[in-house]
Amino acid sequence: RGGAAAFQRELYNAALGCCVDLKAYAEARDVVALMETKGVQRDRGTFARLLRAELQQLRDLNDEAHVDRALELLESMQAQGQTLPVQTLVSGLHSLLEGRVATPKRVELALRLLSEKERAGLFFNRKDSTRLLILACRPRWNDLTVAAHLWHSLLSPPNKLPGRKAQRVFAAALAKAGPEFSDLCREIQGRLGGGPMEADAPSADSSDSSDSSDGGASSSDSESDGDGSGSEAETEA
Repeated sequence: RGGAAAFQRELYNAALGCCVDLKAYAEARDVVALMETKGVQRDRGTFARLLRAELQQLRDLNDEAHVDRALELLESMQAQGQTLPVQTLVSGLHSLLEGRVATPKRVELALRLLSEKERAGLFFNRKDSTRLLILACRPRWNDLTVAAHLWHSLLSPPNKLPGRKAQRVFAAALAKAGPEFSDLCREIQGRLGGGPMEADAPSADSSDSSDSSDGGASSSDSESDGDGSGSEAETEA
């Protein structure tokens, strides 16, 4: 019986994922309503797909109501004892940071995604940490709070620190940000072995040549429901 219920949930999740991929959000809501009618419990794959739907709509419509819904999903997920796959966190942060200028709500959501990373014991590989840090330092985003929290979350192994190019971008952004980030700026400059350095132009694709060889799920990994350790391919972004 348990196997049948799990299979049924996977079928619903697959249908939900197809709707999200096609941006057929009305149909996605119908799938969720049917799951509730049938008593099918949400799992991490369900929450991952629903979160992706909200972030896609936020990016496409620039309507911050989708930030509120994403935060509500995270609250519901935590209440049910569920966690997100690492790839969902990576792609969610990527979607937020490459979008429009930071707003208090968007910053709150990005920080919440980072806290989910810590809560679930996930880690980022160097390719992902490099890309995310560069995105978080973009002048268009214009808020270094997320970059600072991301950096601190990467200091504990087995996380991989961003490549040196990303660290130079980070140090240059911190140097321009004022006294609030002066200690962190000195820390990054110390790691780079000197004083302030000119940053390369921030780019979402910038990374050191060795960045893609580290372990952990990356933006190119396939989606599958793994254990969330970051060392296997993960489900749902």
